[in-house]
Amino acid sequence: MLAVVGLGAAGCSAQPLSENPSVKGVTDKLNITTTVPPPADFVAKSRSPSMDYMPVGVVPPARSMKPRDPAKVKELEAEMVATRVRHDRLGGRKPPPPAKPKAAGGDKAATKAPGAPL
Repeated sequence: MLAVVGLGAAGCSAQPLSENPSVKGVTDKLNITTTVPPPADFVAKSRSPSMDYMPVGVVPPARSMKPRDPAKVKELEAEMVATRVRHDRLGGRKPPPPAKPKAAGGDKAATKAPGAPL
């Protein structure tokens, strides 16, 4: 019961729970107190002393690359398909059938109302 009262009182204080004297006394008596060892040398050397992090909500700088035009994208897709076909042929595999273009309506199952029969 004392531990419960001590933990309840610790939640109301402004200091961290691990440093609260009422909780620390109870955890010491129960032999469940932990101490954090110092970091290994390689860890201490790899950490920067300032520990500066990027602030939240900062807009990243604009990209220097411009988006590709659709003709260039189609050209790159054709090059990748040709490479795949060549590799399939070299590997002795039958190339997969060409992909069918997607319908403008999208996935019919996704457009049905929930609970409606398929």
